[in-house]
Amino acid sequence: LEDYAYKYFDHTEGQAKKEAKLEMSKQTYTVVERAVAFEWSDNLAYDLQQLYGRDAESMLIAATAQRLTTEIDMEIVDTILAAAGASSSVVNFGTQPPAGTTNDVWWTKGFQAHLTALETQVYQNSFTHPNFILTGQNGYEMLRMNSDMITHNVDIANNTATYGINYIGTFEDRFQIYYTTYMPADTMVIGHKPPDLSHAGVVFLPYVLGILTDRAVNPKTNTMERAIHSRYAIERLNDEVYGLMHVWNAVGAWPF
Repeated sequence: LEDYAYKYFDHTEGQAKKEAKLEMSKQTYTVVERAVAFEWSDNLAYDLQQLYGRDAESMLIAATAQRLTTEIDMEIVDTILAAAGASSSVVNFGTQPPAGTTNDVWWTKGFQAHLTALETQVYQNSFTHPNFILTGQNGYEMLRMNSDMITHNVDIANNTATYGINYIGTFEDRFQIYYTTYMPADTMVIGHKPPDLSHAGVVFLPYVLGILTDRAVNPKTNTMERAIHSRYAIERLNDEVYGLMHVWNAVGAWPF
C-alpha cells in the first residue's frame, strides 16, 4: 500500500527571486490484522429458531461485524486525536464566561471566536482550511447552542445516534460535524478532509475488510465457530491539518 505526501518549503527572504518547491515522497505501509470470532451450539440455534423464529448464526454475524467496525472506528479516532494533540494548533475554551460577559453571549459568540482562532492556527500551520469537526459531548453542546448549526436527523440527547462515528450536521455552512462517544467529552478536533491524499492528515488504507470465514464444526462439543477478519493500515501523514480544542469547566477568556 503506497501513498504520496506533498510538502511545502518556505522560501528564504532576500533571494533575488522567491522560490517555491514541491517535494514528492513515497512510503510503503504494512497492514495489520484485526479479527473477531464467535461460536454457537446446535441447541442454541434450535431453541432460538423454535421459540423466537430467529437465526442464531445471522444474529452473531451481525453483532460480530458491528464489533469489528467499532474497534476500527475507535482506532481511527485515537489516531486522529494523537495527531491533533501533536499539532501546533491548540485552543482552550472555558465554559464559564469571563467577567462582563453573559452566558448566552459566551456560549455562542465566545465559542465561535475560539473556533475561528483555532481554524486560523490550522491554516497558518498547514495552508489548509479545516472543513470538519469531530467532537465529544461538551463540544456538541456548545455547537447545539449556536443557530449556525444545522442537524441531520440525529438527536444525541435522545440517543438516536448509532455506534461509531456519526455525521450529525453542519456548522456555519463550512464544517461537517461528526460526533462519537469514543472521544473524551471535553475534546473537539477540527481538521481538513481533502479530496485526495495530497493534503491528508490521517489515512485509512483498507486491504481486506469483513471477510467471513467458513464454518468450523467441533463434533466433541457440538458447536460451530466462525470469524470475521480485516487487514488494513491507519497512518498519520500530516499532524498540522488538525487542531485541538479543549472544552472544559473553567473560566474562559476572549482569544483576542
